[in-house]
Amino acid sequence: MKSLTKLVLYSLLFVAVSCNNDNTALDSEEKLIDFVFQANLNDGLDVDVNGTVNHLDKSIVISFPHATDVSNLLATIEIAANAAISPKSDTFQNYNENLTYTVTTEDGSFQEYKIIIDFEPQSEYSILVEFYHANPNNTLNWNLEDETMENWYGVGRFNGEKVTSLFLESKNVTDFPESFEGLTDLSKLVISGNEMNVFPEILTQVKSLQHLRLSENNLVSIPESIDNLSNLEVLELASNLLESIPTTIGNIVGLEEIGISRNKIKILPKEIGNLVNLRRLWSAQNQIANIPSTIGNLKNVTSFALGRNQLKKVPPEICDMTSLRYLQLFENQLEAIPKEIGQLSELENLDLGENKITSIPTEIKTLTNLITLSLKNNEISFFPEELGQLTRLTYLSLGYNQGDSFPAALGNLTDLTFLDLSYNPNVTNLPSAIGNLVNLKDLYLYGVPLDHIPQNVCNLENTGTAIFKNQGVPCQ
Repeated sequence: MKSLTKLVLYSLLFVAVSCNNDNTALDSEEKLIDFVFQANLNDGLDVDVNGTVNHLDKSIVISFPHATDVSNLLATIEIAANAAISPKSDTFQNYNENLTYTVTTEDGSFQEYKIIIDFEPQSEYSILVEFYHANPNNTLNWNLEDETMENWYGVGRFNGEKVTSLFLESKNVTDFPESFEGLTDLSKLVISGNEMNVFPEILTQVKSLQHLRLSENNLVSIPESIDNLSNLEVLELASNLLESIPTTIGNIVGLEEIGISRNKIKILPKEIGNLVNLRRLWSAQNQIANIPSTIGNLKNVTSFALGRNQLKKVPPEICDMTSLRYLQLFENQLEAIPKEIGQLSELENLDLGENKITSIPTEIKTLTNLITLSLKNNEISFFPEELGQLTRLTYLSLGYNQGDSFPAALGNLTDLTFLDLSYNPNVTNLPSAIGNLVNLKDLYLYGVPLDHIPQNVCNLENTGTAIFKNQGVPCQ
């Protein structure tokens, strides 16, 4: 403890003139002069801290350096010679309490001053240093003596000042100190591949975040407080161990992209239908058996991945997602395609392969923007002529089904570069119209018991088409 004998109580000699002897109000501007915490009298201070005396709102505002312990400090106070102050200026005080100082003159008039404590924000440099030390096994390789942070890997700053992005992928970082919320301009944080077991809840306090990527960790849950991130636009959580998504995600209405593929999620919460600004929803390789009907509210989604789940049916509401261009539903347990599929007129890529689908609705003919269509490895017994109206197709896979014939209308698909008709064991004839597909690069006919291949189809080999067929099938 520094000696109290070093405390200085300043005095001023002045003449107070009052126009009204009956007025007992204290002329405070003449009585309370200065309020300072001197570093040489307070062990916890490295520099003097000056308070701002406000005579209008009768307050003393003191701004301390970040994390200063204010529980036992000594103030040096300058008052007029004919005034007194309470608490006394030669005593240590706990400034965590709501202190009020009272200045009194000889005639008994007085004025109270409320103490208002403020703390300067922690520097972003010191926040990242604290983060560095919180992860002693990290592989960041930051030079902590470089306070400019200019050469720190993964640290992005705006105009060389505020930290705006952190790319910390596979850097063995798992712990985030409470001070991390002080990165008030951080908009993009990538911490994928760090074997993180627990979602750092402090991240939900970094409210400036717009892009948050935590894929390829070991996260088992997401905190309900995720909706604190009201500015979030991209949330990437793929390749974790998540079993559910909190319903509060529906409150982050600015979300545009969600990636939750390769987890153990069983249910998409109905609140996901609140995310009307969503454009990409990737939830493949989970255990999802049902899709909430509210999915139809997501009319701005252009890309929806649901492959490798446990869906037995596609709710018709999915066909209300009229902006869809990419729809992935392969490797589920689907038995039918809803006829409402025809409403998705913007679709360019549709993958329904490896399900249990038995038929194709004729409404598929309205999907005239389709570029790729996969129906492979189903139980389809009839391929409708309407497939021939999808003239923008460049990729068509009908292999591994139970079709008894191929429609001649496939010859209309002259933009095709890939056509798989393999392993349809009930087909014996190939339409000669397939010979019209002069842009074909690959034609798969393996496993189709054809009597012959029409000569004009064989002639496609002369223009660069590779035909993969059963051995010994003649051209004629």
